[in-house]
Formats: sequence, structure tokens, C-alpha cells
Amino acid sequence: MPELITTLDEFEEEYSKGIGTALPSRGSKEASLDNIRRFGDGVGDYNPLWRNEEYAAKSRFQSITAPPMFIYGVSLGISAAINGTIDWRRTSSAHFPMNYAGGEIKFVRPIWRGDTIRAQETVIGIERKQSDRIGEFCICKALVEYFNNRNELVATKKTNMARYKNLGGGRTMQYDRETKTNVSVTSPDPLVFERSRRGSEPRKWDDVVEGEAIPTLPKGTYTVTELFLYYTRSRGYGPQSSTSTRGRGFLRSRRWR
Repeated sequence: MPELITTLDEFEEEYSKGIGTALPSRGSKEASLDNIRRFGDGVGDYNPLWRNEEYAAKSRFQSITAPPMFIYGVSLGISAAINGTIDWRRTSSAHFPMNYAGGEIKFVRPIWRGDTIRAQETVIGIERKQSDRIGEFCICKALVEYFNNRNELVATKKTNMARYKNLGGGRTMQYDRETKTNVSVTSPDPLVFERSRRGSEPRKWDDVVEGEAIPTLPKGTYTVTELFLYYTRSRGYGPQSSTSTRGRGFLRSRRWR
């Protein structure tokens, strides 16, 4: 059994050794019509651009495309930011808990129906920081590149993961767990796109006013039912999935219209 890493200094040193290293690809996923629709089901995105062939044919894409966040059905892009190239057996949440510390996604080109998407993760850096809550911690940084079957870059994601020493002594991070009385719960609305959508005409630059607010498209409250749908339909934990990747996370897809 490899020796466990027990200090933040040692973790930082070992993680730094992997900077610049690309991790082995963990599989791919085809953007078939069935998988595209399942992903939409999982994240509650019923945009006809990725469901209705007739509607999509009249759009500027002229065909069914996948939601940009379909890349998350391939990989959440967090593996390289968790441990880098460190043997996972050397790290334990008993010593080094982790928190997702944000990411930056850039979409390069559409995902067309029939494309097969794969992810490539690379370790790119680590930075020591200080927190009043948990003391010193490290921000582990990784770059994820998503490619189609023509080896064209589809999207990139810069991922940050916080790793810190377990507080120990029964101490835990303090969270505000008071019941929120100002939150109104509304039922999910799967037909929202049928009632409110812009149509197939692209919005020109001249039609946009700088600082103009993007209209809100209410979709209802995120429920436990939708949580299960996310795992079974978009992340591929159900028996009908064709994905070969695994991951955890919670992210709702945004519209690309």
C-alpha cells in the first residue's frame, strides 16, 4: 500500500510534480439523438433546438445539436484537479477533504448530432492560499479539452479544486443552515420552452443594448426528482446509458439559442 500523504506541504510538492502532464482519456460519448434528449431530460432543458428536428432545421444550425453542457455527460473535468498525477491511494478525505472551487468554460464550436466527444485533462498548476475558516489550503488547477471525432476542439474548461488539511478534533466548517423563508417553491415546468422561445431568427449585434438584462426564463424549483434524472439520464448511471465515463456533480444546462 503506497504511503499516505498527511501534510499539505507534501501534497503540494507531489501535485506539482504532475504539472504539464496529460491524464489518460477516460472514454467518450456519442451525441446521438437519444443521448441528446436524455441529457436534456436530466438537466431539465427542453429546448427544441436539441429535441425537435423540424424546429432545429429552421435554426441557424440547420440540424439537431447537443446542449453545450453535453460535455458534462462525457466528463465533469475534475479528475486532474483533484489529485493530479498522485496515486489516489495516497490521498484520503480523512486527511485532505476537497471542495469544488469553480471553473471557466469556453465553448468553441457546436456539438453536432452524431459527433463523438472525448475529454483530455491536463494538470496545469497549484497555488497555496489562506482562509479564515480552514487555514491554509491549495487550489489545484487543471485544463480540460473536449474534442469531437474529427479531432476538433469543441470546448475547454479550467477547473479549480480546493484541497485542505482536515480540521480534526471534531471541528467542521460552519454553514448557514437556517431555513430560508423567502424562497418560493414552484413546480418544475418542462414546457417552458414551448411557451417562451425566440424562434429560429438569430439575434444580431445591432439589436443588443449594452447592459441590457437577459430575460428570465423560470423553470421551477430544482427537485429531488430532477436530481435523480440528472444522474440517470445525463450522467449515465442508469441502465439505458451508453456513456463510458463516470463522475459526480450538479450543474444545470444553459440555453444556447
